[in-house]
Amino acid sequence: RSATEGGPDYRGCSTGKCFHVLGMDVMLDQDFHPWLLELNSSPSMNTATAVQVDECDDEDIQSNCRRCNCSEVPGTHYHVTSAIDDYVKRTVMQGAMEIALALSNGVPVHRYLQLLHSCN
Repeated sequence: RSATEGGPDYRGCSTGKCFHVLGMDVMLDQDFHPWLLELNSSPSMNTATAVQVDECDDEDIQSNCRRCNCSEVPGTHYHVTSAIDDYVKRTVMQGAMEIALALSNGVPVHRYLQLLHSCN
């Protein structure tokens, strides 16, 4: 239920001017049909992955990344940014912000999507 339909009020959401980012894990089959594997209500926006020190033979990572002992994985490791994760998450968040901006300016979502597709 939305906040405007008697749901909880989350910091001004009772006005209907908020959104929730969901994460979807999708797999494509050989015909490029998408299959939904998982829907996350609180997806990570982290773009780094932990690489164990003893498994890392990349000299660039070893010379440019600081060793870490955080609790994400056991043992000493590096946090390496994934270029793919970075690109995908930035693109998705940019799109979400553009939709939110369009809605705040009174542009219906379907009209915004029509405008977006006409530019591509």
